[in-house]
Amino acid sequence: MNKEAIVANKADDDSEKFFRRRLSKSIQAIPLAKSASQLLPKYLKQTFYQIGYNFGNGKWTNQEYVPPQMLPETRTMLIEKFREPNHRLSQFLSRDLSHWNQ
Repeated sequence: MNKEAIVANKADDDSEKFFRRRLSKSIQAIPLAKSASQLLPKYLKQTFYQIGYNFGNGKWTNQEYVPPQMLPETRTMLIEKFREPNHRLSQFLSRDLSHWNQ
C-alpha cells in the first residue's frame, strides 16, 4: 500500500477564473460601475483582481485536502465487497488486478 498522502480536489487556475467572474458580476451590479471600469487601464484591473484574490478568496484553494486514513475494518469490508466484481473485471480485461484486493 502506498503511504503517500492522497491529494484530492486540488484547484489551480479555475478558482481564480471563478473569483474574477464573481467579482465582475458584483461590480457590474453597482450603478455606473461598469462604465467606470471600462475607463480603467487593464493593468489596474489585473492588479485589483490579484489583490482581492490573494487577500483571502484564493487562499482556500491552495490548501490540499488529505483524507483521513481508512480504518482497517473498512478496508477489509471493501475488499470483500468488491473481490468478485474485481475478479470479473480482471477476466473481462484479461489483466491482472489482484493488487486491488490488498
